[in-house]
Amino acid sequence: MTGIEEVPRGVRLATLTLWLTAPVGLLLALAGLLEMYWWGTGDAARLAEVFRQVHEEFGLLTPALIRDRRGAAELIVLGVVCLAGAALALFVRRGSAIARTSALVLNVVTLLYGLFGIGADLSAPLRLGEYLDQLRTLASGARIPEIQALVHPAWYAWLEDVAQGLQVLAALAVLVTLGYAMIWHPHFFRNRKADAAAGDQWGDALRRIRQERAQSKADA
Repeated sequence: MTGIEEVPRGVRLATLTLWLTAPVGLLLALAGLLEMYWWGTGDAARLAEVFRQVHEEFGLLTPALIRDRRGAAELIVLGVVCLAGAALALFVRRGSAIARTSALVLNVVTLLYGLFGIGADLSAPLRLGEYLDQLRTLASGARIPEIQALVHPAWYAWLEDVAQGLQVLAALAVLVTLGYAMIWHPHFFRNRKADAAAGDQWGDALRRIRQERAQSKADA
């Protein structure tokens, strides 16, 4: 089962979706690195101070921005996990049952984590645009240019949202195509340990037959 023509179409499709998780992983890692870099800048520190002053003066909560350093690190780890999942594609194409199971478990976990992250972002109590609108309502619009000058580039948030969305779609595609391959081509996947054990049993049987024949000749 090493030739291209011997790999069933369903398995080839599952392999392709696994490979597609590689660019998604790179995008997630890039988003995490950029966000972690921004949180380490002086602008982020000054912005946090402005938010603190506004909270003390008007009682406004700090708005949701891009993920904090911990969240950015989680994006990087998730990207690395996606890259590791893509590396399983070669072994799935070769029919490894262990790689197939690992890919399934990995993508179930990343799918759930991705959905949780998107849900957490959507449930944020206060976004930056709403925060600025409230400042205008409170006749404190003078703070707005200062905040806009310090906040991260707008495309940082877009990059994070796109990376998260693609990650969820990629994980779902892997689960669907791999499930299809498992249902329609169950005999393509094999466990090398089981194959080796079966081979050993066959070899033991052959050795016993040879020994019995040799013993019969010796007795004759």
